[in-house]
Amino acid sequence: MAKMFRFVSKLAGIVSPTKPVTLNDLIEEESKIGGTIFGAIPKGVNRQFFLDETNNWFYTQSVYDQSGRLIDNYTIRYQVLDYGIVKSVDGKNHVLLSGQELKDLQKSVQIYYSKTKKELYVAKLGLHPGNPGL
Repeated sequence: MAKMFRFVSKLAGIVSPTKPVTLNDLIEEESKIGGTIFGAIPKGVNRQFFLDETNNWFYTQSVYDQSGRLIDNYTIRYQVLDYGIVKSVDGKNHVLLSGQELKDLQKSVQIYYSKTKKELYVAKLGLHPGNPGL
């Protein structure tokens, strides 16, 4: 991702002449795309799935009622460590992933990379799909 960020930063003047593209901008865009890999997002739900700059994966979901009041919110963090991936929900119940849940996360990550490459880096930023940074 750092390689891609350096490449996109060079294009910042082309992509947005008034505001350079930042790493946080890319993470925010990627997180929106990532939220869609788990199916359609219902009205009143904000869902994100993304990789942050510290190599942690996050799945967040917020649910709002018709008046816009938050009624449910949670964050799942997948911390990538040398010995495995540790999952925690809202900072609690740290568990080493294994079995089907680990396979599901791996598949989600593969879909995430495919969708963000196609929908953000190629479609919105106009990068060539064969670029080695992608």
